Amino acid sequence: MVIVDDEKTIHTAWDIKLAPILSKYPKIMVKHFTDGYEALEYLNSLDEEEKKHVFLLSDYELSFQVAEQGRRYSLPAQFFTNQL
Repeated sequence: MVIVDDEKTIHTAWDIKLAPILSKYPKIMVKHFTDGYEALEYLNSLDEEEKKHVFLLSDYELSFQVAEQGRRYSLPAQFFTNQL
């Protein structure tokens, strides 16, 4: 799981929200990025098989930088905050 947002509070909120899931499925790895280009570098470093398993959670503005590389879903952080 790759989380891209330029606000650290959003990363903290995702960590809190995901904690029960991650404790149940400890093999899920979460990578946090505050910069879209750093996320792209990480995604580009993955091999094709690893890329198939990426789930991307992205800030709306940053999602345009990284969504096409994630090959899965890009969920704007605004959706998460609206669900609280």
